[in-house]
Amino acid sequence: MKVFFRVDGGDIYSVAMGHIYRCLKVARLLRDKLKIESTFIAKNYEEGVSKIKEEQFETLLLDNDCGLDDDVQLTSQYVSGKCLITDVRHYKENDVIMLKEMCECLIMFDDHGKSAISPNVVINPSIVPEQREYDIVDNTEYYLGPDYFLTGTNVVPRYDIIENVNNIAISLGGADPARYTEVFVRKASPISSKYNFTFILGPAYNDIKSFKALLSSLDFKAKVLQNIPDLPALFSEMDLVVTAGGETCLELAYIGTPGLVVPTIEYEIETAKYLENQEVFINLGDIKKLSSTAVCSKIISFAENLPKRKKYSENGKALIDGNGAKRVTNIILAKIS
Repeated sequence: MKVFFRVDGGDIYSVAMGHIYRCLKVARLLRDKLKIESTFIAKNYEEGVSKIKEEQFETLLLDNDCGLDDDVQLTSQYVSGKCLITDVRHYKENDVIMLKEMCECLIMFDDHGKSAISPNVVINPSIVPEQREYDIVDNTEYYLGPDYFLTGTNVVPRYDIIENVNNIAISLGGADPARYTEVFVRKASPISSKYNFTFILGPAYNDIKSFKALLSSLDFKAKVLQNIPDLPALFSEMDLVVTAGGETCLELAYIGTPGLVVPTIEYEIETAKYLENQEVFINLGDIKKLSSTAVCSKIISFAENLPKRKKYSENGKALIDGNGAKRVTNIILAKIS
C-alpha cells in the first residue's frame, strides 16, 4: 500500500517549508505506525527536496519551471489508481477534477477556504473561521478547524509558566525568504542584553554566515541554531517565543509557551489578528513597518505581565488538543483501506 504527496517547499516567498513539514508529519505516521509507504512529488527546490530525502522518502521531481498543465498531467500519471494527498495552492477546480479521475482518492490540505473545489476530502486546519468557508460541493467531505492541526509526533511536555522571562526563542519559518529574522535582530537589538535570545533558523535558511555577521555587528549576543530536529521540545524549554503565523505558531499554542506572532506572508496577517483577539498570542504585526521602540516595548510588556502570560498559555493549550494527527490518519485510512 502506498500514498503519494504532491507538495513544494523551499527558500521561496509564499512557498517556504510549512507545507513540506505538514506532509512529512503525515508520511512519518503512515510509515512508522501503519507500515504504509509514501512517495513525494515535488518541484526541484533544493531545500524542500533535501528535507524529504533526509527523511528517506522516495521523491519524484518536477522541473521548477513546470507549467500548471504539465504539473497536473505528470502528477496524474504518477498517481494513477493510488491515493494522492496535495498540499499546494495552485490547483484550480478543473485540475482537481482531472486528478480525482485518475486517483483512488484525492485528499487536499488547504488553509484559505473561500472556494468551490471537489476532491474526495478537504482538510483545512485553519483557526480563522473565515479561512475555512467553502461553497459546499456534493460528494466532498470537509474536515475543518484546529481539531485537524497536526502536532509533532514526539511527546512534548506542556509548558508551565514561570515568574520571570529569561530565555526567548525566535523562529520565523523553515525558510524565511523575506528575512524577517534579520529585521527582528535590528529592531530588538536594544534589549539584546536583557534576555537570553536563541535564534532558530530553518533548514532552508541559506545565509547563516551573514546572519551571524549581523549579530556581531550589532553586538547582539545570542545562540544560533539551525535545522533543529525536535523544535517543540526546544520550545518547551523557553519562557517566550517569537514565531511566524504558520505551523510553528500552532505547535507553540499546543505546548503552551507564551508567544508573539510576526506575520511573514499575507494570509498570516489574519491568523495573527485572530490569535490576539482570542488572547492566545500577542500580534507583533509587520515588524518591517514598526519602530525598534515599538517592537521592544511589546516584547517587554508581555514578558513582564505574568497573569497575561498565564492566561494566553492556557488559551493556547485549549485551542490545540494534540489529537489532530490521529484524526487525519484515520481519515486517510478510511479512504485507502
